Amino acid sequence: MQGDQPINDEQVSFSDDERGGFDEVMSKKVDTLFAQKDHWRKKAKEQAEAFEAYKAANPVKEAPKKPEKVKEIDHEARYKRMELKQENPSLSYDMIDQAVAFSKVQGKTAQEVIASDFFSGYVKSEA
Repeated sequence: MQGDQPINDEQVSFSDDERGGFDEVMSKKVDTLFAQKDHWRKKAKEQAEAFEAYKAANPVKEAPKKPEKVKEIDHEARYKRMELKQENPSLSYDMIDQAVAFSKVQGKTAQEVIASDFFSGYVKSEA
């Protein structure tokens, strides 16, 4: 298909004087050639019109764009986590994360939660 290029509908034909140079077999071949050319041009034009009608009836729907997930790093929380690990080397990072979660719920600092009897019992049960 020619895409967005316009179809050339220009008719080409030979005058009787120009056909005089052809013998009868060549003249029939030229007539057949032009008949085929007209046929395929009409067919291409019909197909292009049908395609345009289809595009008009079925507009292209753009896929919704997925928002890019940007991983935000909470540097302050990472710093506090490392600081807690240095202060409590016997605790794993998972336990420190649990202490931070408990501290948010209880409204205390993470170090106060780690020092509590409740958390000490938790650490012993996990060990």
